[in-house]
Amino acid sequence: MRAKRLPRDFAAVIDRVRDPSAHVQTVVCWGQLDPRNPLLVVPAPIVVPGTRQRAGELSWIVEEYAVDAIATLSARAECFTVRDRAWVVEHASRSLDDIDKATLRIVAIRMSRNLSDAAARLDMAPVSLSRWFSRRPRIPPPLQPPGV
Repeated sequence: MRAKRLPRDFAAVIDRVRDPSAHVQTVVCWGQLDPRNPLLVVPAPIVVPGTRQRAGELSWIVEEYAVDAIATLSARAECFTVRDRAWVVEHASRSLDDIDKATLRIVAIRMSRNLSDAAARLDMAPVSLSRWFSRRPRIPPPLQPPGV
């Protein structure tokens, strides 16, 4: 859940989280770490550094997201290349969410005959996928056509 859009029953959720016998995990996405926030007291928060602080790990992070994208879409490993990884690091690594979207979309386009097929695999409108690609530098062409 997002800190800016907490559900109406959030107080009840927090009560459940604080109950040691409950098997509940709550994840709240917060824009900034504020040590005065009562949500950060129990249980201890997990702080994930942004991609800017992890520049030396970006290639590895992108590769792990690509492995997940390949598994999610039941694609072949060849659907995400070293050149694709370099493109994501260079053009789509402002956040983990950006990396996730880029790797999924590149794998989908690599394993598809056309953009409409890729959009269907991603359960999104073709126009949305087309706009996403049009707002970014062109991805490197595949070394061979899909399915070869």
